[in-house]
Amino acid sequence: KTKENLNLAGKNLSLLQNTKNKLTNKLVELENHKQELERKIESLRRQGDQVFEKLKEVRKELNEPLLYHRERIFSEIFAEVIRDLKRLIFTKGKIFILTASGTGAMEASVQNLVSKNERALVISYGVFGSRWKELLWRYGVYVDEIAYPYGQSPPLEEIVRRLRTSDQAKFVFTTLTETSTGMLSQIEEIGKICRAEDRLLVVDGICGLGADKFYMDKWQVDVFCGASQKALASPPGLSFVAVGERAWEAVTKAKSPRYYFDFRIYDKFLNDLQTPYTPAILTLYALRISLKKILSLGVKRLWEKHKQRAETFRRAMGNVEYLPDNPSNALTVIKMPEGKDSTKIIREIKERYKMLFANGQRELKGKLIRVGHMGDLKKKDLLKAAEVIKRYLF
Repeated sequence: KTKENLNLAGKNLSLLQNTKNKLTNKLVELENHKQELERKIESLRRQGDQVFEKLKEVRKELNEPLLYHRERIFSEIFAEVIRDLKRLIFTKGKIFILTASGTGAMEASVQNLVSKNERALVISYGVFGSRWKELLWRYGVYVDEIAYPYGQSPPLEEIVRRLRTSDQAKFVFTTLTETSTGMLSQIEEIGKICRAEDRLLVVDGICGLGADKFYMDKWQVDVFCGASQKALASPPGLSFVAVGERAWEAVTKAKSPRYYFDFRIYDKFLNDLQTPYTPAILTLYALRISLKKILSLGVKRLWEKHKQRAETFRRAMGNVEYLPDNPSNALTVIKMPEGKDSTKIIREIKERYKMLFANGQRELKGKLIRVGHMGDLKKKDLLKAAEVIKRYLF
């Protein structure tokens, strides 16, 4: 009996030893997991510190004392920003800075150029191309539209044909880079067509500004709309409209109602390097710093950086289907494989990886993932984004 008890005790001791070993292994596993989490936290902290350092200059400007916008020192800053914007888009035309989003600049262009019952042609590549149509309708303008399926470029011959069959359409409204589809349009060629047909070309360049190549005067663009964010890496809240000499004649003749966005009033104040109404002064400070950094780097070099980022990301994505036939360098638009819902994928990635991607818009919601590669992004950021997205697609 004593022998049996000793055998039982030995078995219990063996079980306890096994349990101890399992607990020890579990403790080691938990310790390793803890160390891994600590490393990730430290890595995120370093990334946060790096981002903070890069934003420090802009934040410093935002913390500067608020100037009265009628003082001489404000006029000097305002003059710098206008001069640098002209260098950014390669124009000698007038530039009016507005306290408004990019859509405000678009509406201001419509108000100041066309009159009720006039006719305009809209070349649409997506949602924001359609916005031109919606704005023109609000001001009683008859709209002819060239709109192909999202992601497809209309043939240049079609633009020529439509203009020649509608000589009343004196204005052509289009988009440099269509945010909703990632499409880059053929502005240089469209500019040649519009000048040959004696039409005024108005371009929404809000998304592509700084990311995609653009020469306002050389490409014969008459009006250009831009904004402070996107590839300019400045806070949103300011937009601007550049107006060429030919377009200014239309501004003086337009009969649409206008007040806050009346370019004639802005032009009078521009002679004194002021705005007619109180501007977003702190945002102007930040835009000033961003423009100086861009021009220090070089505009063409900025285009090249965005091109390299786009190529890096698309190579990393591998064999996926993209939406546009002529993609922009500002963003990549990925079509979802059969059975995949981008709404769910975007939400899960945001919650799990703290990465934010954009969904498709309107009828494309749930069918696309839009990935911006503007601003101060590193190669490792793009590669990580591609790695995460692929986990959900394949």
